[in-house]
Amino acid sequence: MTTITLSETGTLQLPPNIMQLFGLTKGTEFEVIASKKGITLESKSQEQQTAEYLAYKRQRIKAVSGMVTVTPPKDFNLFEFDVADHITLFDED
Repeated sequence: MTTITLSETGTLQLPPNIMQLFGLTKGTEFEVIASKKGITLESKSQEQQTAEYLAYKRQRIKAVSGMVTVTPPKDFNLFEFDVADHITLFDED
């Protein structure tokens, strides 16, 4: 069993061998599950992180869709679309 210590800033540092064993890299997201037994960290799969990101992008597009008229490019792909790349909020002159 490996023991780690919570830093003053609330950070936990996983040992490199544990990270390698589970294929964890910098930026891996974890779900924190609190129970009567304690705290459990479960790493999110890349698919879960991607699905959450795409849901966020859809929400952002929906939030601004009533404010502006956007004509999507011919090769429009919702998963790669960023509204900010296709509108101008203020005249830059």
